[in-house]
Amino acid sequence: FKSPMWITPLPPSLTALGEGSHGSILNGNYAPNRLSSAWKPTPHRNRIKIYRVPVGSTLDRVAHLAATVAPVGNSFVYPDGDTTIVNKLVDGTFDVPASWTVNGLWSVSGAVAAKTVGVPAAQVYQAWAASPAAADVLRIGVPVEATNGSNTFSFVHRSTIGSGGQTVAVPSGTGLKTMSMTITGAQTYGGFTASTERSVTISAAYAYVQTPACAPQGAFNYYAEAVNVSGIAGPLTSAVAATII
Repeated sequence: FKSPMWITPLPPSLTALGEGSHGSILNGNYAPNRLSSAWKPTPHRNRIKIYRVPVGSTLDRVAHLAATVAPVGNSFVYPDGDTTIVNKLVDGTFDVPASWTVNGLWSVSGAVAAKTVGVPAAQVYQAWAASPAAADVLRIGVPVEATNGSNTFSFVHRSTIGSGGQTVAVPSGTGLKTMSMTITGAQTYGGFTASTERSVTISAAYAYVQTPACAPQGAFNYYAEAVNVSGIAGPLTSAVAATII
C-alpha cells in the first residue's frame, strides 16, 4: 500500500557534520553532533523525525525518537544535545604544549601527547580553570591513535601527582574512546597517566560536565523519517553512525 501522500522518490541521505560527535560544542574543538538533510518540506510532508538508536539495537520508533523537526527551506541541520557546554581542558587538541605539564616519559608536540615504555610511570596534565564539583558527572573522550601493552592507561582527576583523587580507565584499543566519572570532590588538575609498560599516543582530550540537555554517551546510528500531515511515515534514511562523548 502506498498513500497518495507517500514520500517519493526515496529520501536523500542523512549526513553527519563535524570532525567528531558528542552532542555539544567543546571549546570549538569538535563540532556538535549535527545531522543535515536535503529533504524539502511540502504541504503534505511537513515533519522529519530523528531517531537515535544505540549500535546493536533494533529501531524502536517510540524509545529512540530524539526529535521531531519542522524543517524550513530546502534543507535543515539538527544539533543533538547541549550546544553550550565547553571543554574543561583548555587545550584539548595539544596545540599549546606549554599548557600541559609532563612528567616521566610523556611528551606533547605536533598536536599529540605520547607516552613511551619505560620507568617511571608518568602523567600529562593541566590545571582545571574551575574544578568539576562533587556530584558532577564528568564525560571524557580521547582519540587514541596508537597504543601498545595492556597495563594502566587512565584519565585522572587529582591534586597529587601519582596518587589520590579519581581515575577511570581508558578502554583498550585505538579510536575514539569514551568514559565518565561521578566527581566526589574538587581537585586541582585533569589529565592522563600510564604505567611503565604502556605506550600510547593521543590526539585530543575532552572533558565536560554533563547537563540534563546532553545527548547520551555511546555509539549510535541516526535515522531520519519524513511524516505527512496524516501521520503516515515514509521510508527511513540509511544509518549515520556517531559516537557521542
